[in-house]
Amino acid sequence: MIAHWLAVISTGGSFTDRPTHFIDFLATFVDITGAEYPVESRGQKIIPLQGESFLPVLTAKESKRTKPLFWQWQLGKAVRRGDWKLVSHGNWELYNLKEDRSETRNRIKDSPEIASELQILYKKWAGDVGVSPR
Repeated sequence: MIAHWLAVISTGGSFTDRPTHFIDFLATFVDITGAEYPVESRGQKIIPLQGESFLPVLTAKESKRTKPLFWQWQLGKAVRRGDWKLVSHGNWELYNLKEDRSETRNRIKDSPEIASELQILYKKWAGDVGVSPR
């Protein structure tokens, strides 16, 4: 992403390795404006804000992602927490993105406890947002 905001961004030409996703834009806009994210609208509960603000990245402050990233598409699903990514197109596969950015070495047999933790997080997220965990 390329961002330009003269009043705020003072670190031109910088890069970050902080994982950021499309869902983080709403959280960032809420942070920038100071708005409150609603809990309900017209009597309907609203799914809690899923993203994290990346405003600290824009203002050159130290920023680490604290929430895992989740996604589901067609027959695929995934969760990323830190350097670990658990992904499935039928069977779960586990990758350490710090060591293997191209996702060529499935580590699920080497790190079953991490895979299990991420599967539990994924199932909880799927239930919270109302998607079928397949």
